[in-house]
Amino acid sequence: MDSNPSLYELRAKIEYYAGFEREIEELSSTITVDFIELNTEPIKMALSVEAKAWKMALCRFLNEQYKEKMAAITAFISEEMKNLARPIQDLDDVRFAMESLSQIRNNEIQMDMTLGPIEEAYSILNKYGMEISKEETEEVDTLRYFFNKLQVKARNVQDELVQVQPKFKANLLESVDVFQKEVLKYGRQYEKSWFDELWRKFVTYSSGERLFGLPVQDYEILQKN
Repeated sequence: MDSNPSLYELRAKIEYYAGFEREIEELSSTITVDFIELNTEPIKMALSVEAKAWKMALCRFLNEQYKEKMAAITAFISEEMKNLARPIQDLDDVRFAMESLSQIRNNEIQMDMTLGPIEEAYSILNKYGMEISKEETEEVDTLRYFFNKLQVKARNVQDELVQVQPKFKANLLESVDVFQKEVLKYGRQYEKSWFDELWRKFVTYSSGERLFGLPVQDYEILQKN
């Protein structure tokens, strides 16, 4: 366990002890040596208990590893589904949606590659008698469904962004024009509280410019502060 074994290595060890249990069960209850009949039940019982203890220790370790992986994916899906449910009404919403889509793209392949091993791990646990809570079992059964649902939602939001792009691009150009005048005014009468508001707008507008493939305007006085 200290060597951080792979799923394949854990499965092989669990199968080894399960096979050992079967071999013990198949042993005869008695062995006759000349005129002496030996009762093997006590030693069979002790060996069986020991083999099962090793098997379950490995199953618990496997469960802890893949329960943690499943929890991480579930939390990610839940958070991004919530983010993508936000209505797209202004440039801040566009930026928020783009950041969420970027997060999904960056994690999508890794999540997809982890789903199979999670399902296999829980299949092993069920096969070898590891007790799993009802909630955990349901989470495993629905994990791929919710992952696919997130992918569909991401595609829908991406399509929506394409549709609203002309409208928000025009709005962005108008807003940047006003913003440039605000920054010039700010340069003449510096106010800290005003800077915070201008910086928030700068982040939104520069994200929008990158989104629509426009040159990102430079505001030296803001970036200097």
